[in-house]
Amino acid sequence: MYRKLHGCSQCVDDLPRRNYALPLLVAMLACNPFPAYAGVAGDSVVTQHDEYVFDDSMLIGTALGAGGIGRFNRHAHVDPGQYRVDLRLNGNFLGRFDVLMVEAEHGRILPCLDRSILIGAGVLPEQISHEDEDSCLMVEKSIESASTEFDAGALALVINVPQSLMRNTPRGYVDPNLLDSGASMVFANYSASHFRVDRDGGASNSSSFGSLNAGVNAGLWRFRSQSNLSVDDRGETRWSGARNYVQRALPTIQSELTMGDSYTSGRQFGGVAYRGFELSSDQRMLPSSQRGYAPVVRGVANTNARVSIRQNGRVIYQTTVPAGSFEISDLYPTSFNGDLEVEVLEADGAVRRFNVPFSSVPGSLRPGQSRYSLAGGLAREIGDGDDPFGELVYEYGLSNRFTLNGGVQGASGYESVTLGGVLGSSIGAFGLDFSYSSAELPSDGRQEGLMGRASYSRSFSSTGTNFSLATYRYSTRGYRSLSEVLLARHTDNEGAASSSSIVSQRSRFDMSVSQHLTDRGSLYANAITRDYYDTSRGRDYEYQLGYSHRFANRVNLNVSANRQEVGSLGTGDENRDHSLTVSLSMPLGTASNSPSFSLSANQNRGGDTSIQGAVSGVAGDDLSTGYGVYASRDTAHNSTEAGVNVQHRFSKGTLAGNYAQGRDYWQAGASATGGVVVHGGGITFGPYLSDTFALVEAKGAEGARVRNANGVTIDSNGYAIVPSLSPYRYNHISLDPVGIDTRAELQETSRQVAPYAGASVYVPFRVTRGRGALITAKRDGGAQIPMGATVVNESGDVVGMVGQASQVYGRLEQDAGVLTVRWGEGSSHACSLPYELPPETSVKTPIVRVTALCR
Repeated sequence: MYRKLHGCSQCVDDLPRRNYALPLLVAMLACNPFPAYAGVAGDSVVTQHDEYVFDDSMLIGTALGAGGIGRFNRHAHVDPGQYRVDLRLNGNFLGRFDVLMVEAEHGRILPCLDRSILIGAGVLPEQISHEDEDSCLMVEKSIESASTEFDAGALALVINVPQSLMRNTPRGYVDPNLLDSGASMVFANYSASHFRVDRDGGASNSSSFGSLNAGVNAGLWRFRSQSNLSVDDRGETRWSGARNYVQRALPTIQSELTMGDSYTSGRQFGGVAYRGFELSSDQRMLPSSQRGYAPVVRGVANTNARVSIRQNGRVIYQTTVPAGSFEISDLYPTSFNGDLEVEVLEADGAVRRFNVPFSSVPGSLRPGQSRYSLAGGLAREIGDGDDPFGELVYEYGLSNRFTLNGGVQGASGYESVTLGGVLGSSIGAFGLDFSYSSAELPSDGRQEGLMGRASYSRSFSSTGTNFSLATYRYSTRGYRSLSEVLLARHTDNEGAASSSSIVSQRSRFDMSVSQHLTDRGSLYANAITRDYYDTSRGRDYEYQLGYSHRFANRVNLNVSANRQEVGSLGTGDENRDHSLTVSLSMPLGTASNSPSFSLSANQNRGGDTSIQGAVSGVAGDDLSTGYGVYASRDTAHNSTEAGVNVQHRFSKGTLAGNYAQGRDYWQAGASATGGVVVHGGGITFGPYLSDTFALVEAKGAEGARVRNANGVTIDSNGYAIVPSLSPYRYNHISLDPVGIDTRAELQETSRQVAPYAGASVYVPFRVTRGRGALITAKRDGGAQIPMGATVVNESGDVVGMVGQASQVYGRLEQDAGVLTVRWGEGSSHACSLPYELPPETSVKTPIVRVTALCR
């Protein structure tokens, strides 16, 4: 925008009018009248890419040339020194590092990095020069064909290294050495709610509930505590500690250790609440392209070829491979079904295509991947919580088609073993496993039994049919899970029932099917049936059939029919029910945040009908306020109800309230949720926290908005909370400086962090405090100061440099002080510049202008 202006005075004058607090040097570079040309200017090589040229030789013999402005002819010039930069290698963000910029031959300024950073980023150690082992390495000199580009404005260093010199790492890989374990903090999530109902005749009741989920982080160790408090309308108070445990990531074995009160995964056996420990694989530590199931694609290229992989007609992966055999193992997980279509385009134009069958069910692993869980301790929540148990589960991906799984579980008087696998084929994915249990029961003695489970999944992309999942479970009369055994022992000890009276499920069948009808919506059907060894119980049935469609005008229609038959000792119609539900929703406007209207109607077997209409939406510039109004009619009880609810998300938490009025009652409620973090800089309140979050520090930038967290701003103490981060992946955190004090300037507006799971990451942003000043500096006798001369403050920090007409731009912390201007070595090439800024007025100006004498 500056290059469209003519005359440097116009560029400078334009700065305060447009509120651009930019260095005067930017304006100087933009307004230089000399066009670009190919040639040599002094020691600087000028290319056709340079738009302007500064020729020191034209200023020889004058004081103006002493500043050495020719150094700015080099693209992205930076002076030697240490800089904290965002480092990227081959397009992948590595982290923020202190990088030394050093002067090399021909006046070039090159980055110098530690060998460990390059190796950690994936550069093969044998491809790095072994010269100067004890010093930092100039990348372009130490790695063949490597190149660097430094962006001084964004403080970013981009390094490019030939792929042949790099380790073969999957997409989304984050070097474990660059993971952030976070800072030591104490934090808590709080939630409080109150509910009250008043009925005609004086009957009323109320209750209050509060929960506190607290945590302490110290390095990789994490302590968590979950507690609840409830108060009923009689004033009785109950406080319960739900869970207390510690966790620690073990990145060398891609696992996580949990000790205390927790729950087993339940992948092979039923989930068990325990007090003890669990050591298990943490799939989140894998690169994002290695999580979930996807097959390995293998093939052969005759030349340098482009490989494209499609699923259901969409390109999901594309890469270039050299001649010879290739293997692609970093496909991102997509749908559970849909064969992969592989296309190999050779350099000579030849094209070959082949298919890779792809079907999976939950439990499928990639070839070579494994997953395990080892747990032990005391089973809790059933019985007296004093029953020791142990469990080991292991799963391994043998090939694209087959995943093997198994496990053992034991307790006092109980043993169980399971073995099975998952098979993917061209006709679908099958899962099959068998379990054996032997249990000592109080009333029935030793019981042994078998349980088998089978599952199937298949999608037909040509017809749009998804046979999502069908499972069948069958167990013999003597099979018992650990939970059933503990419950049987507990009830027997309490005298509530004998173990033989506990209903044992014999079989269960689940099925889910969906059919896409192109632009006419989709159909779906679900069914569940189960029976029991207690023949008097009968068989349970549940069916659901539905249709959904989204019209072009954002109108949504859903129709569903449900039927349920519950087996019991009786055979009456009271055990059967069916219902029909129709719902319709539509926006009340064309804007993206327009409120929406919804209408739903439900009719049950007896002909009773309920109808509800509602309007809901969000408001505010940051969509921080949500609201809803509804009315309903129920013919079964001949009642009508109307209500309203509203919630507002503040930067320090969320408040919500609701009110409803019926024929003979009214109801009201309120709730508050949020989080609080105690850290070295004080106490910071914020939104409800996830397990992994960030604390942003930007002192002096109060009011700046955090772009990654709706409604969150830097508070008066200079802190803000980003409530949620994705562990083991790079997270982008940025600040919007609009609205901050004119005396503050963000030196950086974005950061990237890759945290461990559960980490509380400290993310500082550099903020320069002070008033922007444009000083016209003169010397005795009216001599001008050389252009390009460096300006430093009393602390030795560079605050600016001299532009044309001896003008200096800088952000000054003090309203009065002394700056030092240097344009060479020795006292004769420097002068002291005392300044005094005018008092601030009620009208804040981004830049003030003063004149000062430099002696």
